[in-house]
Amino acid sequence: MFNKNKFLIFSVIIITVLAVFLNGCKKDDDDAPVEAATATIGGEEFVATTTSSQKNTVGGFTLQLSQDNTAITISTNGTEAGEYIIGSSKKSTKGKTATASVTQNGTVTHASTGSVTITANGGSKVSGSYDFTAGIISVSGGKFNNVAVAEGVAPSAETLELVSGDKQSGGREKALTDSIVVIVKDQNNNVFKGAKVTFTASDGGSTSLTTVTTGSDGKATVTWTLGTTPGTHTLTVKADDITPISVTATCKLEIGEVYAGGYIFYLLKDGDAGYDNDVQHGLVCAKTDQSTGIQWDNGKDLITGATGRAVLTGKENTTTIIDKQGTSVQYAARICDEYDDGNGNTDWFLPSKDELKLMYDNLYYQTPSIGGFLDYYYWSSSQESIGMAWILGFLYGNEGRGHTNWLRAVRAVRAF
Repeated sequence: MFNKNKFLIFSVIIITVLAVFLNGCKKDDDDAPVEAATATIGGEEFVATTTSSQKNTVGGFTLQLSQDNTAITISTNGTEAGEYIIGSSKKSTKGKTATASVTQNGTVTHASTGSVTITANGGSKVSGSYDFTAGIISVSGGKFNNVAVAEGVAPSAETLELVSGDKQSGGREKALTDSIVVIVKDQNNNVFKGAKVTFTASDGGSTSLTTVTTGSDGKATVTWTLGTTPGTHTLTVKADDITPISVTATCKLEIGEVYAGGYIFYLLKDGDAGYDNDVQHGLVCAKTDQSTGIQWDNGKDLITGATGRAVLTGKENTTTIIDKQGTSVQYAARICDEYDDGNGNTDWFLPSKDELKLMYDNLYYQTPSIGGFLDYYYWSSSQESIGMAWILGFLYGNEGRGHTNWLRAVRAVRAF
């Protein structure tokens, strides 16, 4: 027999259970996890973690870039739909168009699939931090309810390398032929823009710039002018906190320049007595004549024994002449031996025949002429015979023998 009361009670139970079930389903749907938004920097993905406390809040992405043309791609949808808020209603992000604002220099590229790419085009690294910021992402007018901060490793100057310009040689106070080029790279071996590179030259040298900021190719370039000291010069190059590197160059003396009290007219070569591969040596003549007309002898016709004609024999000839002729009167060899240029150089002598010819060839005969010589005859220290010694006419370059009592010009020489 049908019992109406029992039927009503049973119906109420069924309805209550169904309501609880439906309510539970709705709650589960409300609490369904919202897919985290992602950011990709240099191929590495950073994911926002969605928590219940973030779920219904307005959020965004703070992204930072450090170099030009660095791209960050932010995806607002994936295999599952995320959500965003408009008013109190949740909306799916799937298939929506993502947008982004940029608070500093940069460009934004939108995609209809729900992603946005932000590219820096004016950022530069500030030590230890980023200085380019992209703003909040929005989807179809609503703000994302996921908050993510993409924290990549900032590119930093890690290595300093020499590209070109090492081991050159050049003259004193002259610029080297090739520029000095260095390159700065980051921790990923990519070129680094914005590094401050300093150049410090030794021995009184200088560079065209003392500080250079690396460009988009990571390079810094300067011209190096050597100092005044012959030998090895060093250019120290530093960039940020990277271990410095050294560039070397050899400063070489040149014929015709002023050095060691006079004009260089000869540099020793391999095979010469006193030649040193590491240190240059040679001969200089005084800057002015010691006499415009003086005799070679002491008033007597003597065989002095000063017969050396070759290069590097003038010093010995001069000593021999003075030992033989004494110091009772003034004459060519003695006036050179007693010459003092006022700079502490007192070891002068009368040049030999071949040394005198080198003075003519390498100084007087140059264009323009070097040394301020007279268009006249000059004495050498090389005696030809009794009463005769070698002379050289600088006007025409003619060598000959002159009587030792003739009055001829004198230019002293010293070795360095």
